Amino acid sequence: MFELIFKSYKTNSGKKYVVYLPSKKEMGRCGGEIGPKPNKIIYTKLDYPGRNLEMIKNCDCVIAIGGGLFTFTEIIHAKKDYDKKVCVIDKGNLALWIKSIDKIKKKVFLTKDIKEAINYLKK
Repeated sequence: MFELIFKSYKTNSGKKYVVYLPSKKEMGRCGGEIGPKPNKIIYTKLDYPGRNLEMIKNCDCVIAIGGGLFTFTEIIHAKKDYDKKVCVIDKGNLALWIKSIDKIKKKVFLTKDIKEAINYLKK
């Protein structure tokens, strides 16, 4: 699925694809791979949770199309610690978790429409 998202990003004039990676040891331990060729790779030398925080701290905004618990924690940090704009596609467990916690639900833009999500993040 990530490859489809990346292709759509490039097709729709995406400017720069940056990848934050954990340490090479951590990637090897978890079987991590670099997907489509990024414009820039940032090696954090951290484990995955540390890499996630570093990535969130340095991003402009967050759009979550799906995800699990790590994505959920990234969203919490993005809002609580860094006051980033966050949009979540309203589908699946991630959206259910967001909706179940009022403090987070009030701060995250939920939508089923990807174009609406992008327009929200551009504001």
